[in-house]
Amino acid sequence: MEKWLLDLRSEFMKSVYGSYLSRIDHITTLYTVVSYNEVLLSINADKLDDSFQMALSTDFGNWATIKTKKDIMNSVKSGHLHQVNCYQALVSLVSNFEDLVERLVKQCAVSNNDIANATPQNLNGDVKSPILQKIHAVHNKVSIRSNLIGKHETGYYYKMIKLRNCIVH
Repeated sequence: MEKWLLDLRSEFMKSVYGSYLSRIDHITTLYTVVSYNEVLLSINADKLDDSFQMALSTDFGNWATIKTKKDIMNSVKSGHLHQVNCYQALVSLVSNFEDLVERLVKQCAVSNNDIANATPQNLNGDVKSPILQKIHAVHNKVSIRSNLIGKHETGYYYKMIKLRNCIVH
């Protein structure tokens, strides 16, 4: 994450951006660990004991969901583990981005009117997305320009947000 570090003067911005990067680091580490273990399971399936069982929680006694070798290997072979891992990462990354934007909106005293008047655009024209309107409103409010609000980037953010919404809703 070091290449993403910025030289920020505001202590608030240093803190908020640092938290944002830290969460990205945690999310991508989890994604990597699951992906790595998926590869290991594929290679070493025969080494996993057939009687293997794992409770997903110890908080509910006999009511906890139990996963077996068969459950795990079916998930790996079918591609469901990879799919769920990708979904989890996307949902977490978009939620983290939304949290960053919400903190900036609050800190920069961006009004509902400022947000309503923001007009994010992608390469195809206007984009109706509350979170993208908010990040554009922040840029307008504090008079900054960055690649974050470029048409190309806005298009990518919009696609990721829509995909996350499809997964969650």
